[in-house]
Formats: sequence, C-alpha cells, structure tokens
Amino acid sequence: MKLPTREEPALTVGEVCKALGLGRKIIDNAINSGRLKAYCVSRGKRKRKFIVLPEDLRAFLKSCQYTPSGRSLGQIEKTGALGGDLITSTSMN
Repeated sequence: MKLPTREEPALTVGEVCKALGLGRKIIDNAINSGRLKAYCVSRGKRKRKFIVLPEDLRAFLKSCQYTPSGRSLGQIEKTGALGGDLITSTSMN
C-alpha cells in the first residue's frame, strides 16, 4: 500500500462524495463491491472510518467511463432522442 503524501493526501469517503457530486450510498456500494478500493483507518464502536488514495480513485473513475453501446451519437441526433429540436446551419437561413 502506498502511503498518502502531502502533495496527494488521502481522501475520506465524504470528500470523495463531495468531489464527485455523488451520494454516500453510491460510494459505499462501490467500496463494498470492491470497485473502489478503500482502507479502514479506525474501528470505532459505531462507525468505521475509511480513506481512499488518489490513485485508487483515479482507477475507479477510469473503470466508470461511459462508452455508449449500440447507437452512436449521430444516430441519436437523427432520431431526435436528445429532446428538443436540433438547429443546423441550413435551417437558420
């Protein structure tokens, strides 16, 4: 395990939630499923405290990159599935 440095300190689960704009339940599920690696730093009576290393967070985010399957963006725009009318340069005349 690589120890946190001053340049890249470890993040608490709350800080990860805030940085990603996600709820605590989503991050907890990712930790429990093993997709996001977290380290337990205290074992309190009621609550355990976890930290996430920046390199583990980067690996998690890389694994979560969305790649559309099936239809390409061009096909979605043609069908109007994005909602609203698309303005093209020819329709502005």
